[in-house]
Amino acid sequence: MWPKWSRRGDRLYYAQKDTVMEVDVTLGVEPRLGVPRAVFTRKPLGWPLIFGWPPGFDVTAQGDRFVVAQAVSDKPDSGGIVVLENWNAEFARPRQP
Repeated sequence: MWPKWSRRGDRLYYAQKDTVMEVDVTLGVEPRLGVPRAVFTRKPLGWPLIFGWPPGFDVTAQGDRFVVAQAVSDKPDSGGIVVLENWNAEFARPRQP
């Protein structure tokens, strides 16, 4: 579920249950798929989602880092979401010892 192409177009990422998978793709007249590999497994939410994963994951252009939507509570009725604005500024500030 939730397939995403790598930015170079040579790899396909997708969710299989709680695991993000990757498969190499060689494009041509007859595209060829490599052997699927598990990249990582997320912590189970503890309750089923109607359509599996939310489409909340993406991969960097280099394919070495991911951002994943993750529940902040194990309770399905925790309600609401947390939005962090201007999060990039947190990385620009010097760290306090």
